[in-house]
Amino acid sequence: MSPTTGAGTMAAPREVRTLDRRRRKGRHEYFLLAGGKTRIAAVCGSVTMVDPAKAVQEVVQLHQFLGALFGDIRVCDPYFDYATVEHLDACSPQCTIDILTTNIRDSGKLRRLLNVAQASGRDIHVRLPARPVLHDRFIIDDRSMLILGTNLNGFGKKQCFVVRTAENVRVGMIRWFGGLWGMAKEWP
Repeated sequence: MSPTTGAGTMAAPREVRTLDRRRRKGRHEYFLLAGGKTRIAAVCGSVTMVDPAKAVQEVVQLHQFLGALFGDIRVCDPYFDYATVEHLDACSPQCTIDILTTNIRDSGKLRRLLNVAQASGRDIHVRLPARPVLHDRFIIDDRSMLILGTNLNGFGKKQCFVVRTAENVRVGMIRWFGGLWGMAKEWP
């Protein structure tokens, strides 16, 4: 029995269809409809492929993303050098940047770039965990999280994926990052 729309009654809200089922050669086949794609995207985030043939455009898009970050920025990248600092310079100067890393390519250029960034008012901190537990690369701010398929210092050089995560993943990783950050040793 379906609701009526007469005086004093209200029609039930129409449900958005997510799947369609068709019978083909005696079997049922299921198809994801636009409503289903929208629901999945809301839960799972999005995936982008970085094409090294378009390295300049890909780096520009990365810098646009970094420039739009808000609040406290947490970066987990096992490999850290001057190129990482150059990319992070695209972040707003009002943001705090905390970087967890395990392998630092220490050089005069890296130290100079960090010193200049900090002297100009940027709030950048680098820490090393006691054990080398880092493998994945990700960036978290107060609104979003990206998982990078490569290190920041090599971004655009090889094909990789960039995944925007769902909110529940971001919240869990903030806790994980904070726990590791609290036990990590400051560098330099």
